[in-house]
Amino acid sequence: MRHRGKYAGPCFVSDQADSAAFTPADDEIMVLFASLPVAAIVNAGMLCHVERACADLAALVETAPKSEVVFDGGSVCVASVNRQAVFTALRELLRLRHDE
Repeated sequence: MRHRGKYAGPCFVSDQADSAAFTPADDEIMVLFASLPVAAIVNAGMLCHVERACADLAALVETAPKSEVVFDGGSVCVASVNRQAVFTALRELLRLRHDE
């Protein structure tokens, strides 16, 4: 099975009940039906990665040194950032990802 041009796993189809060969139309229908579970499997995998990244980020925010972002209330633009704390947090997140 393929998803967006990438291999996503095998799909086995047995002979038809009357032992007739599969036609090209049968092949097209099987590809169509196989694409549905493949999309669900790929989406479930992506959801797992997103949830893990969110959990890692939440843990990092809880344990990282206090950082600071100041917004201009009138324009809602960033006025200043404690860059050292942000870089420390990003470095730690990348280290966590690399250790997996």
